[in-house]
Amino acid sequence: LLADQGAEVIKLERRGAGDPLRGWAASQPDEQPPANGALFEFLNSGKSSVTAGDATMIGLLLAWADVIIRGPAADELLGAASGDRPGRPQACMVTVSPFGSGTWAAGAAINEFTLQGWCGLLSSLGNATGPPLQMGAGVGQWAAGALAALAALAGRQWETRTGRGADIDVSAVEVMAVCLLNYPTLYRQFTGNASVFSRGKGDWPSVVRCRDGWIGLCIFTAQQ
Repeated sequence: LLADQGAEVIKLERRGAGDPLRGWAASQPDEQPPANGALFEFLNSGKSSVTAGDATMIGLLLAWADVIIRGPAADELLGAASGDRPGRPQACMVTVSPFGSGTWAAGAAINEFTLQGWCGLLSSLGNATGPPLQMGAGVGQWAAGALAALAALAGRQWETRTGRGADIDVSAVEVMAVCLLNYPTLYRQFTGNASVFSRGKGDWPSVVRCRDGWIGLCIFTAQQ
């Protein structure tokens, strides 16, 4: 999102395999992508890439960057101690993590499926009598990434106005609770009825077999 708006974005990747999405394709395990996978190319269009391990290069990047966006593996990739603030004091630091800076879920299994459960999204997926289902792909990660981009822009404006660097914490589960739900608890509170998106009332999973594979249907409105 930032690269699309003209920012120069440099992605720091692990040594060796790099980003796991480079080798991922929707057709796996039947067919490996000939080069980078299509999803990787889409998410990383317009970015440069640097491999972690070169301390001098990383130091130059941190001294150059206006914004640093950190994920769960940032300390390992940067070679920094946990909690350290790398980069210029004026740089905006955006940290994206499953639950923010707290330790509420320390030791728990944290992935897209469990985060969708914690934020309440699973309450609207699948049939009432069936097992919990996850909404496909990494929608929670992408929603958190979109909010991180907005946070980066806000932090950049803060630096322009004050000369000070902002530290912004993006909690994925809180982002998902707002972006991926239609406020079912508020609906129940105000109307006394279960949300129309409760399990068994919506159109999920609505994934059906076709002659040449599968198709997913997403129908929200009366016109549809």
